Amino acid sequence: MIGASSEKYDLSRKAYQQWFYIPHITHPDFAQSLIELVKRKRISQIFTPHQVIWNFVEELITDNGLNLTLVNTQPIETELQPYRECLESGQELFESTLSLATASRGKEKLLPIQYASLFRHARSIPGETDGSKIAALCEIMRYCPPGDIIEIGVLWGKSAFVLAYLAGNYSIGPLLCIDPWDRNYLPQGSELLMKYSSNTHDISSALMIFQMNLLPYGRGNINYLQSPSNEAYRDYCSNLFVKSQVFGLTSYSGSVALLHIDGNHGYEFVRQDLALWQKKSVRGGGL
Repeated sequence: MIGASSEKYDLSRKAYQQWFYIPHITHPDFAQSLIELVKRKRISQIFTPHQVIWNFVEELITDNGLNLTLVNTQPIETELQPYRECLESGQELFESTLSLATASRGKEKLLPIQYASLFRHARSIPGETDGSKIAALCEIMRYCPPGDIIEIGVLWGKSAFVLAYLAGNYSIGPLLCIDPWDRNYLPQGSELLMKYSSNTHDISSALMIFQMNLLPYGRGNINYLQSPSNEAYRDYCSNLFVKSQVFGLTSYSGSVALLHIDGNHGYEFVRQDLALWQKKSVRGGGL
């Protein structure tokens, strides 16, 4: 693999076996220098992340009949495609209808661009909260009364971000994320789930990844308790202030507007979460 740059002290140089200097693209000798390098080293493929250079090289190949291909699609198209997909998803969600069994009058839907923003940021966070779940949460939270948002089972924070985003837009209340982030709590009531999840879930870094993902959106409205849900429930009942070094101090009301249970999937654990936390659910709240 050969690298080339118009920077004489390019930091990328150490990543390549061979390295060559070529003039800047604005220099009259750029095209000829590149053609000579391609022929001398029998280069058959070129990758460039720079859109202007990509356009120049594409034209150079055509005009000079070079046996050469660009291995990547247009860089700007690669970067913009995820945004176009999210804009499309946002419009589809805005136009869709998901009927809920409720007599409550829901708040207005978000704008398509707001849904698109939600999808775009959610896609940057690892996790299993897919588009259909996001759509369901969007609809459910239109009907939520004021109160706290409780999430049991957080991991990297994908669904937590969705909840925080929607809670903010609908002025529902602060989000409290509950997860032990401890490998000892990985068993999910199934040896098979334990075997295959333990190989892929790096719990030691999950808390920091969650913090990185949610920190840009935390303005006194997000915090977490690093503990099993039963212990977190006792803390929640005895103290409605949660303080952490990363998110600062968050005040909660003690009334749960939405309870999202996605922690230990073992039957007894889910049953325990329901038995404890639903006591705090307000009338008209979501589960």
